Amino acid sequence: MLVAMAVNHLNTELRVFTDHAFGFVSTAEGFVFLSGLVAGLVYTRRAVGNPAAAWQDRARRRAREIYLWHLGGFMTTFLGLQLLALLTGRISTTSPALFFQHPVAAVPMGALLLYQPGLFDILPMYCVFMLLLPTVLAGLQARRWGWIFAVSGGLWLLAQAGLRDYLQAGLARFLPVNLGVFDLLAWQLLFVLGACFGYHWAKPSRPLLSFRPAMLLLCLVVAVPLWFLLKYQHLPWPGVTMDMVWAWADKAHLAPLRLLNFIVVAYLIAAVAVRRPGFFAFRPLAFLGRHSLAVFTVQAVVCALVLTQPDLFATFASRTLTALGLVAVLFATAGMHQQLSTWRRSDDPTGSADRRVWPEPESCN
Repeated sequence: MLVAMAVNHLNTELRVFTDHAFGFVSTAEGFVFLSGLVAGLVYTRRAVGNPAAAWQDRARRRAREIYLWHLGGFMTTFLGLQLLALLTGRISTTSPALFFQHPVAAVPMGALLLYQPGLFDILPMYCVFMLLLPTVLAGLQARRWGWIFAVSGGLWLLAQAGLRDYLQAGLARFLPVNLGVFDLLAWQLLFVLGACFGYHWAKPSRPLLSFRPAMLLLCLVVAVPLWFLLKYQHLPWPGVTMDMVWAWADKAHLAPLRLLNFIVVAYLIAAVAVRRPGFFAFRPLAFLGRHSLAVFTVQAVVCALVLTQPDLFATFASRTLTALGLVAVLFATAGMHQQLSTWRRSDDPTGSADRRVWPEPESCN
């Protein structure tokens, strides 16, 4: 998903293989759900035999770490784009408008998460998710599943009603606010669902899901037509347009059709993973996943800078090489981050014991 995200952020022909390859489902849905699942799994296991305050503090520290990575990437991009504009004498249309219209306001608003331009609206969402994780896990431990789903589902419904959009429009009357493409009120539902599965996975109990033939067939009956609908854009119903379908599959608000499509696709993938555990095991991609926070941040910065250079997208060959070069940057970033982590551990022997007790869940960003 990290590789697919990076390719999707560039306008190249490779997006045919990475963008909405399974219907009205993008890599973002899987990324948010898996992040919630890993976070729920890791922090539930760490809660065993440790005071609640300790693992809850660890989650807050993780949120702070994500925020600092976001802030570092945001500032690096801001300075890089300013430097490019100074050297080339032009401002690219792909650059965030506020960076050049009101640069003095852009920096503090970015730090306060009130300005989240494209590529920099993902990590702020994860900061909030990690801050909410202790509350979700505490509710699960208290067996308040109903309340958790009621609140999370209620927030998702408010998102469908456009509450976040109304709030942003109201704030925009006073400040150039941009809360990002992803509606936090909607997308929290996927993270909470993932955290619930992760929590259950960490418990020695019977499986939460059963993969019966009838359920598999039902999911196929839903997933396959949606895939054909998106691929061929053919609607057998008179009076129904693709614009109407996309309104029900809106990505920003995680609209009902998109949510349904993700659930059935995720169920089918889980069924394969249960029966063939090694099918999705690919070490190079697992290597990226262990350093996902650094990898995602660097690719966002690189994409923001690369998109300002139209010559890199002038021909099919240049577009393809640019996308492949970005993928190479992902692996280089993971390698450097691992090396820096190794040096840090060797220079701090006293902290290594804490890390053994509280390992960093690198996939929890």
